[in-house]
Amino acid sequence: MKKQGRFSTKMIILIPVFVIGIISIISSVLAVKNIRKVNENAQIANGYMVCIADLGSIQIETEKIHRLGLSHIVATDLDSMISLVDVIRAEQTVLDGYLSDFEQFIDDSDRENYEAILSNYEGLKYENANLMAYSANGNKEAAYALANGAISEYADKIDQNI
Repeated sequence: MKKQGRFSTKMIILIPVFVIGIISIISSVLAVKNIRKVNENAQIANGYMVCIADLGSIQIETEKIHRLGLSHIVATDLDSMISLVDVIRAEQTVLDGYLSDFEQFIDDSDRENYEAILSNYEGLKYENANLMAYSANGNKEAAYALANGAISEYADKIDQNI
């Protein structure tokens, strides 16, 4: 029997089928790897978005407290002043919550800025209490000077650290 020099028809059909099968397996493996990378990046982005939203909330609450302090100065009656003190205390409680919740996002490289935010916030709370005391005592000039001076500086420093 003489050996044939050609491939059989069966082999001619099976070789491309095997090549296509191997290519589809390799393509599927690469697709699964790419999907995993996309999911990892999406989770990172999601974490950053929460962090940015929390920083925005901290900034908004700081501005509210500053603005409410100014409202306390211009309040004309005792009832308004007392209600503003209650609102300011409530906003400070909210901001305290935001700051404590935000600590989960802090790593070693951000620790210094976070500590500066906390320090400036403590200064802001202290000066805001002084502002309300001056305002309640009728010393509007000292209250305005404090609001536009130290309190404004603390709020600006918090914004810079954010």
